[in-house]
Amino acid sequence: LSRRIGRKGIMLGILAGVGFNLVQWIAFPEIYWMWWNAFGCLVASVVAFLVSLVGAPEEDVSAPESTSGPAKYTLWAKGQLLERERKWIPVYALLFGYFVLMLTFLLVIPRLV
Repeated sequence: LSRRIGRKGIMLGILAGVGFNLVQWIAFPEIYWMWWNAFGCLVASVVAFLVSLVGAPEEDVSAPESTSGPAKYTLWAKGQLLERERKWIPVYALLFGYFVLMLTFLLVIPRLV
C-alpha cells in the first residue's frame, strides 16, 4: 500500500507479526487461532510502515533494468505483468487445482460420515 516500504521494513514487519503470533499462542490461548492471521498481518503491516517512515526510501535492486522509479509499479497497466508471469501459469494452475481438490474433500467427506 506504500511505495516507501523497503526490505528492512518488510523483514522487521514479518518478524514482528510472527513474534506477535507466538505471544498470542503462548500467553493468550483463549484467542481463536484463526484470529492470529488477522492480528499478525496487522502488526506486520504497521511495523513495516513505521520502520519505513523512519529511514530513507530504499531502491529496489531486484527490479529489472528496463523499469526504474515509478514505472516499475505500472507493469500491470503496461501489460508486462502477464509476460513476466507466463512461466508460472502451470504452477498457479496446479495450486488452484489442489485448492479445488481440498475444498471438494472438505465438502464431500463430512456428508459421507
